[in-house]
Amino acid sequence: MCFILYLDSVRLAPTWEAFAKTVHDRDIHVKVYTVDCTENAFLCRSEGIYGYPTLRVYNGTTAMFPDYMGKRTVHTLLDWMESMTKEHAHKHARSHAEEGCLMTGT
Repeated sequence: MCFILYLDSVRLAPTWEAFAKTVHDRDIHVKVYTVDCTENAFLCRSEGIYGYPTLRVYNGTTAMFPDYMGKRTVHTLLDWMESMTKEHAHKHARSHAEEGCLMTGT
């Protein structure tokens, strides 16, 4: 499962980077990406991204709706991730199958 932030500015970037670092540091097996829609306009349009920032979860190539509309803090993003994946952001030891994102584009 992967979490993607589509953006056209840098306002949410520091929070998203802190969220990604927390996911990495806690060994949570989800992928966290950022897509700059000013540089990847075709990808963003093909994914139906027209408002920024948009936070979306993918399971493989399938987008899981609705997009995230909650508060933009590391804690609330971790809670959202936990609710979407059943991963536990507040535990350090987990076992699970390897998963990832299957995205293509130019």
